[in-house]
Amino acid sequence: MVGVQFFLTRSQNLVLDFWIAGAHYGSGKGDFTMTSDYVLTPDMQAQLKKEIENLDIPFVKYSVETTANGAKIKVDGPWAGFRSGLSLGYRF
Repeated sequence: MVGVQFFLTRSQNLVLDFWIAGAHYGSGKGDFTMTSDYVLTPDMQAQLKKEIENLDIPFVKYSVETTANGAKIKVDGPWAGFRSGLSLGYRF
């Protein structure tokens, strides 16, 4: 993390913290459930499963299960990102 801090008062109690750049990473798991207003035929279920499995999501493993009511997707994999921010603090 790269940033800068500024004291906003002469007593140096109030602080402004500005994060200019920082990276973060981790892993995550999740379940997604999609429901349909229509009853899906076996052909529609197969097409839906094929469309979801053909999504190009790098580094993520996922499984798809379709039913007459929609689809369930289980996702597992890493994630990474970039962040910046602004904080206001009070020093005791």
